[in-house]
Amino acid sequence: MKLRLYNNSIRFRLTKSEVLRLAEGETIMDMLQFAPSVRFLYELTPSTIKTSIHATFADATLTVSVPQAMAVLWADSNDVGLYESQWINAEGDMLKIVIEKDFQCIDGEPDELDADRYPNPNAGAVC
Repeated sequence: MKLRLYNNSIRFRLTKSEVLRLAEGETIMDMLQFAPSVRFLYELTPSTIKTSIHATFADATLTVSVPQAMAVLWADSNDVGLYESQWINAEGDMLKIVIEKDFQCIDGEPDELDADRYPNPNAGAVC
């Protein structure tokens, strides 16, 4: 799972197996270790209660809840991603949440994860 943070947006990229695990009800988790006792955890958690994608941050952990029914439909579709925005404050600021299927690289050498990525729709394009 890849994570990108930029301004008020969170973007996850998932391999095929991670998308399937999420659809099957499994939490997808990873972490960034800064020091022996300092780490940042991030996870996608399927929910049978929530009806929309929602992010929380507590105890150095970013948790994004995804309705499991939504994850099941997405896993079986050609849709690239799931997209949501949530209110941050009373001033109307929003947090953009993006969860996308990770595509194979088309420039450079393939890496060990390429086999578990989705075929890139631009793979045959001529630049």
